[in-house]
Amino acid sequence: PPPGETLPSTASPFLRCDNHLVSKGQLLSAIFLVALVLGPGPGAALIDGTPEKPNIWFGVPALYVWVVLWFLVMAGCIVIAALTVWKDNEDDA
Repeated sequence: PPPGETLPSTASPFLRCDNHLVSKGQLLSAIFLVALVLGPGPGAALIDGTPEKPNIWFGVPALYVWVVLWFLVMAGCIVIAALTVWKDNEDDA
């Protein structure tokens, strides 16, 4: 476009990542799988302290906060997918 002008934005079902087209479903799946691995895995080894003196975040054990955080990420992926990706085809009825 000429200087000072912008292109009109167009809605697209794809997100552009490093010049590759990635569908919203693929992106949500990748985020979900990362959260699935990070939730229980490093949380037990890296986040929690010792049994005698556990790490405390926001007044609760850090391991609990860590697991709840990743649960919310996974739940968010499911809700976003349910509202945007998983659609019934009315043509099949």
